[in-house]
Amino acid sequence: MNDLAKSCTIRGLTEIVKSRGGKEVNQVTTFVINYRRTTGEVECTEFADFTEALKLRHKLESEISEPDVEIVSLTAESLEILKQTHRRYFLNEILLGLSDVRGGDLSSP
Repeated sequence: MNDLAKSCTIRGLTEIVKSRGGKEVNQVTTFVINYRRTTGEVECTEFADFTEALKLRHKLESEISEPDVEIVSLTAESLEILKQTHRRYFLNEILLGLSDVRGGDLSSP
C-alpha cells in the first residue's frame, strides 16, 4: 500500500466511492492489530478516528523490533466483518471457540 492510500481519510473513501457511481459506504471503524505470528497472540484496538489509529500503529511499529510481531491497521464496517476478511489474525479465537473480541490480549479472561 502506498503512502497516499495509507493517508486516506474516511471522508475521502466515501468520496471515492461516490465519484465512481457507487452508493455511500456505511461508517467504518479502524482496528489496530498487534499480532505475534509464532503464538497467535493478538491485541485488537478499535478506533472511530482513522488518523488516531494510524498514530497508534506507527507508535507500536517504532517500539517493536521483534520480527515475529506484525502491526496492522485495517478498516471494516464491524469487527465481525474484519474477522471474516482477515481471519488469520483471529485463529486463536476461532480455535478456542471464543465468541467475542475485547481490546487487549485474547488469551486473558
